[in-house]
Amino acid sequence: MPGNPSHSITLSVLRAGKQLRDAPDDVAREMAATRLVVAAERSIAQFDNAVTQAFAGAGAGAGAGAVAAVLPAAQTDEVLAAALRQVQVVNTVFAAGRVLDEDSDPDRAVLAGTLAEFDAVVPLIDATENVAARGFQSGPAPVPGDFRKLVAEAYAGFASRSAKTIATSISGIRDRGPEAIRGAWSWAKEKLELDKIGGRLVKLGLRALLGVLRLLSRLIPAERTESLRERVERLIAAVDRGSPATALTGAALGVDEAARRSDSLLRKEDLDQDRLGKCVLDLGAVTTRHGRAMELCDGIAVAIALAGKFALAVPHLPLFVLGGQVLLIAAVVVIGRDCTGDAGAIVEGAVA
Repeated sequence: MPGNPSHSITLSVLRAGKQLRDAPDDVAREMAATRLVVAAERSIAQFDNAVTQAFAGAGAGAGAGAVAAVLPAAQTDEVLAAALRQVQVVNTVFAAGRVLDEDSDPDRAVLAGTLAEFDAVVPLIDATENVAARGFQSGPAPVPGDFRKLVAEAYAGFASRSAKTIATSISGIRDRGPEAIRGAWSWAKEKLELDKIGGRLVKLGLRALLGVLRLLSRLIPAERTESLRERVERLIAAVDRGSPATALTGAALGVDEAARRSDSLLRKEDLDQDRLGKCVLDLGAVTTRHGRAMELCDGIAVAIALAGKFALAVPHLPLFVLGGQVLLIAAVVVIGRDCTGDAGAIVEGAVA
């Protein structure tokens, strides 16, 4: 996303929410609500514009099925961070709507809890964005056996870390049934008309959440949608007590086949020491990029699930939430497959 998005607009939503929470009377409450509406409108516009810029012209020369086929990998973390901020905006707006509608202490408590979640996510985004600036330092000269071990650990890490994120996203999905899941997948990629939905804050929240869903759908290469749908639906169907098996996630990511091929290549070839050192650094960069993306996806999954608590008061919200969960799982699979492919390419480069 060109020019790392500023926190200022989303933080202005947080400030307006706090003013609404602490408003001593109706006049102050109405003023805070107006500030919140303005800030939320600006946040939606900034998010939509930034996503459009990020995807403009992306995809040339990328391999089929990779995240880079839609968005350069270096920008994936930036749009995920923006999405995480935006879902926090969504929940703040929904919670504020409850305060204005009911003006009760329990609803103020809901807003206070939502604002606390918003406060907590800012350091997470900062931390994940700052990881990229650390770089990777050269250590002792690696030996082929150690590199084989690092490669194997990287593949296993892609599967286990992706499985953890999927488990966070999958809570409650399996009880909806396969038809609901398929319907949500298809619906989430279409524009929902909001004209008949009343309430300015409800409509703003749904618009913001729909923008996040559109972003997640754009992370999924269109030419691979059907195969991804099958993988995602199998993962959901295989959930046992809310946790998908790492082995099934690994199969969806293609790590088993990639790991076997990489191990075979590294055992057969004499590796150049200088080239091997660079490959170790490159592999570290890929695994860190995957971990950072999964941290952000974890945050999005939790925030989308929290949005579900407003379902009784917000029309269409359960469908939004289900669509977001399904699309997020698909994006996790795509990101994992992309990193798996990058690791394979690093191994190929080591033996070239």
